[in-house]
Amino acid sequence: MFSLFKTSIEVIKMLKELFILVFKKDSRIVMSYVILILAGQMTFEQVPNLYNLREMVELVLTESAVA
Repeated sequence: MFSLFKTSIEVIKMLKELFILVFKKDSRIVMSYVILILAGQMTFEQVPNLYNLREMVELVLTESAVA
């Protein structure tokens, strides 16, 4: 019984890793936050720490400041 339980937990962990949400620079949600920040409607600190959302928003903002 214990080995079946342990195997089930390992399968769940594997599925979690496979289906983790990853945002890209051109994701609509990333671009929405960037637009809101650039328009002064919100700050970077208000962006939720959800998966890699903050990192992608920061990357786009950094790239737009350089351009």
